[in-house]
Amino acid sequence: MHPFEEQIRTQLAGHDWQAVTSIVAVSGGADSVALLRAVHALNHSKSRCIVAHFHHGLRGAAADADAAFVEALAK
Repeated sequence: MHPFEEQIRTQLAGHDWQAVTSIVAVSGGADSVALLRAVHALNHSKSRCIVAHFHHGLRGAAADADAAFVEALAK
């Protein structure tokens, strides 16, 4: 297990968070992608993870690329 995943698992110990729906906001940047990957790695089949991305429309093609990357990652 990656150390980041272990930190999240430790912080959430004692909470039944894996039996609920989780929503992870993902911009496409390294920090939110790492969080999504950790939540996915710790996820159990009894839970559901929703990936949320908001396209502000302010950065043109770069924002379009972020949205496409997050969509592909979520799949």
